[in-house]
Amino acid sequence: MDVMDKVNLFLEELDKRGMSVQAGQTAIVCNDGVVILSTNEDNNVDIMVVNNKVEMDYTLGITDEDVAQFKTVGEIMEGFGDE
Repeated sequence: MDVMDKVNLFLEELDKRGMSVQAGQTAIVCNDGVVILSTNEDNNVDIMVVNNKVEMDYTLGITDEDVAQFKTVGEIMEGFGDE
C-alpha cells in the first residue's frame, strides 16, 4: 500500500466519524503521526503528513483572533513578493 492509499484510508475514516475539514488549518494527532489539513484559496484541501511526532507539554495560547491577524500579515507579505 502506498502513501496515497494510506491518506485515502485516513480521509475515509474522517468521513466515517463525521468529521469535516474546517476553514484554515486543522491538525489531527494520530497514534503514529500528525495530519495537517489546510484549505487553500480555491477551498480545496491540502494535506501534509508528519511522521515525526514529538510530544511537548506546552500551551501556545493562540486564539482565533491571533490566527486571523497572522493570516492577514502573511497575505500582505505575499503581496510584496509579487512586485
